[in-house]
Amino acid sequence: MSGKTFSNLLDYYIACLEQEDMLSVTFEISSEGKQFLSTPFLSDALFHTDNQQVTVEQSAVVKRFFQASLLQQKDKTLFYGYPVVVFPGGTMSPLFFVELQYEQIDDMIVCTKTVSKPTLNHYLLSQSGVSSEEIINIQHDAEDEEFTTTLASLCTLLQVKDTEVSPTLDKKPLTRTITPKLVNKVILYFGERTDIAHNLIVELRQLKKNHWMISQPVHCSRC
Repeated sequence: MSGKTFSNLLDYYIACLEQEDMLSVTFEISSEGKQFLSTPFLSDALFHTDNQQVTVEQSAVVKRFFQASLLQQKDKTLFYGYPVVVFPGGTMSPLFFVELQYEQIDDMIVCTKTVSKPTLNHYLLSQSGVSSEEIINIQHDAEDEEFTTTLASLCTLLQVKDTEVSPTLDKKPLTRTITPKLVNKVILYFGERTDIAHNLIVELRQLKKNHWMISQPVHCSRC
């Protein structure tokens, strides 16, 4: 296989992973109750506090969502996303998310965080032209900063219209916006573990970079 063919193959794999990665954290705002849930949450229970659990009452809407999701999203993970960025095209994506384990106790679903720190949605950053290496540094910095401080700097970086975030969530339905906007809402959804895909993309890009360096001709000053 020629060097150019190998490089093109890596580009193809990277593009496929990025597309799949994007789809796993992007939802149509009209798919409330099918692809994601926001209506059961009146306040944020995980990001503004040190709580490890959030409890959701099994209303008819919640039951339908879990039943449908478990049939359609086998082997996928439950996530709690907050806040969300809404785009003009009618889609939205969480800015941060955390993986949950859940169990049914009586008429409630008890969701427990599997990790202490939330994950930054790297797809939103990559769409803004931030490199994979820069995203990793931003993620590390976000782990050491206060949540509200990180949020303000990210809105500037993403050129997203900022909004006040507080434990009390926005009760208005999600609607399209003229420009990308941060909305103070929590969503619950089933999806892939995007950190795995992101790390693989970084490794493939590094492989492409190393292959390019090795394939460059060596110039001898004595020749």
